[in-house]
Amino acid sequence: MNEVKELDELREKIEDLDMQIIDLIDKRMSVVEEIAKVKRNEGLPIMDEEREEELASKIAHFATDKKMDVGQLKEMFNIMIEMSINRQKNIIGEGDLIH
Repeated sequence: MNEVKELDELREKIEDLDMQIIDLIDKRMSVVEEIAKVKRNEGLPIMDEEREEELASKIAHFATDKKMDVGQLKEMFNIMIEMSINRQKNIIGEGDLIH
């Protein structure tokens, strides 16, 4: 019974961390909205391949330092980048400034 209680407590910790991750993603998306407004005002494209490559490199180094799977973390960030692009499209306009 003690091990079951410990497992439940550990699962609760994971759930708390998951909610924190969601909160951080929400905060990230708020910053993305501000970025979209700047891009719209400056006439800049939504896509920035150089920035995406820079981010991928940073993720790879950070993941390696943490001994985490680089490929899996890149996949997660690719999803967040896709979310960011979609949010920017909603603000700037679906067909506007996409290269």
